[in-house]
Amino acid sequence: MNKISIKRTFAYILAVLLIVGILSIISGLIFFFMEILGVNTKKEDNFKTEITNLRKENIKKLNIDLKYADLSILKSKDLKIESDNKNINIKEENDEVKIEEKGVKSKISFGANNKRSKLKIYIPENMNFQNVKINSEVGKIDIENLITDNLKIEAGIGNIFLKAKVEKMAKIEAGIGKINYDILNDPNDVNIKIERGLGQVYFNDSKLEEDEIGNGKVKIGIEAGIGKVEIFNKEKRVNTLN
Repeated sequence: MNKISIKRTFAYILAVLLIVGILSIISGLIFFFMEILGVNTKKEDNFKTEITNLRKENIKKLNIDLKYADLSILKSKDLKIESDNKNINIKEENDEVKIEEKGVKSKISFGANNKRSKLKIYIPENMNFQNVKINSEVGKIDIENLITDNLKIEAGIGNIFLKAKVEKMAKIEAGIGKINYDILNDPNDVNIKIERGLGQVYFNDSKLEEDEIGNGKVKIGIEAGIGKVEIFNKEKRVNTLN
């Protein structure tokens, strides 16, 4: 084999390796955005579970660990939990409700009929928790009613919409996704610290340049990776969940 043939052979090998590498990157990106869009997290058809026998007077802690389901915490007269995902386990232990989604994916599904599985928690308007901990790998978090001493939210991919009153400390961490946090405390009672990544930060609809707001006793930490952050803490909303 002459030198020209050897060079051509190496060139072909390098070209093949380059193409394989590019295809691998593209495949990875496709599956990455499938996770974001919920393409492979289709809910289970005709499956629904509802738990209504929780002893709300005893429950002080809420621990939620989700893989791919969307989470909603909603106002209600009674405490109950609903889900259309058979891989979500719910149990009550002493003063704590533990909710865990096992990492089992459904079949890949495309098109308008694709729907993400959901977990809905209905909480009485004036119910107070000591600790609420939420971990979500891929999925939206939407909380419209929450009062707790301590709150911790860790989200990998997905938007966070949060409306809550925290008595002691809150820590909100998001990898990729928007954070919209309506703080229902008196503005004089909070100290907000922000660790920003790629994305604008707004406070009460104005662009925020500072990384710390207020000097109150309630400590609120927000850590954003990629995505817009909107924080609201307006006096007219103090002591209301409306």
